[in-house]
Amino acid sequence: MAKKALGFAQVATLIIVLSPSSIHGNVGAGDNAAEFNILCDVISLAESEKTLTTVQPAPNSQYDELLRLNMTVADEKWQKMFLKTADPKVWHKTRPDTIAEPGGWDSNWASWAKAAEEITQADKMAEIKKFKLEEANPNQLTQIRTELKKLAAAAKSKMADRQALQDKLSKPAGNLGETLKDIAYGNKQQTRNSVKAANSFDGGAAAYATVCGGAAATNKLTTVAGTIACLCNKAAVNNEEAACGRSAKLSTSQWTVGNPPNDDVIKEPLKFCNKDSQAPLTSDSMYRILESISRQIKVSGTDGILGTQHSASCDGAKTGGICIKLTGWAADGHADITKLQWAQKIKTLADELTQREEAANEAKKLTPK
Repeated sequence: MAKKALGFAQVATLIIVLSPSSIHGNVGAGDNAAEFNILCDVISLAESEKTLTTVQPAPNSQYDELLRLNMTVADEKWQKMFLKTADPKVWHKTRPDTIAEPGGWDSNWASWAKAAEEITQADKMAEIKKFKLEEANPNQLTQIRTELKKLAAAAKSKMADRQALQDKLSKPAGNLGETLKDIAYGNKQQTRNSVKAANSFDGGAAAYATVCGGAAATNKLTTVAGTIACLCNKAAVNNEEAACGRSAKLSTSQWTVGNPPNDDVIKEPLKFCNKDSQAPLTSDSMYRILESISRQIKVSGTDGILGTQHSASCDGAKTGGICIKLTGWAADGHADITKLQWAQKIKTLADELTQREEAANEAKKLTPK
């Protein structure tokens, strides 16, 4: 009796079942693709000319115009109180001792004196001249002074509120591009084409087990580039060249895991990361990176693992594990991504961006339409 030929589906099943990766469960192509794609977002940001959301400037010119208008309708005695000498014109920048302080004058004096000086300057008075205030009668002037006094007081309060926001509006401190490069590469001037292995880990480059493992409290993962190298590693022996995806296959750079990696080991995976758009950087985008990579961490007892572990250790080989395993990372059952120094820097940046965004919204409310 003739044997029945195997169908296509049966052959395909046999190939899968009998393949080495199925028998041994080695780390396979794409096993770390999710982690890589998330971390690529940081490289993309570092390679782009990112900007911050625009902050509406303080209405200083409008406030100065209001103070000049208020000073214009003041009586001559009040105006001349700020004049130190008439020829040449010199102004009292602070309240002179000969003038008593009835309350609140010292805090207002500088802005009053500035207005008194500016109403003598033709280029500062072009708009105010259009009001033809010299044609107002005494009763009208009294009413105008009363209303302007109220407006000036309200404007001063709003300007004080706006000034109180300035510290938050100035965040994040420093150059944004340099901050992102420091997070990505451990150096404010380097790019994915010039990144150095020596800058990629705390204390410099070292063996795979040293920089991709160890205790959470003293981990060496200071940069995103170093973290990617650990997750995409193509070991010299028992390697998986596409751990971070078939479209991110490493072709040349191998890491002899008992030794420090060379610069090319760090550089090669980064070339697959796309550049980001020119849209302003937001806190949401930074928090999203942290949340996404946090979901990829696995907990094993009190340890945390990022990447794919096959056997008991993360040794950089497909037969062991191409992964980051930190002891004590999940001591309380939760492996906090900010235990990695680059992630803490992202958290700090995101928090500062939040402060800026909230302050910008408040500043917008304080700005006259």
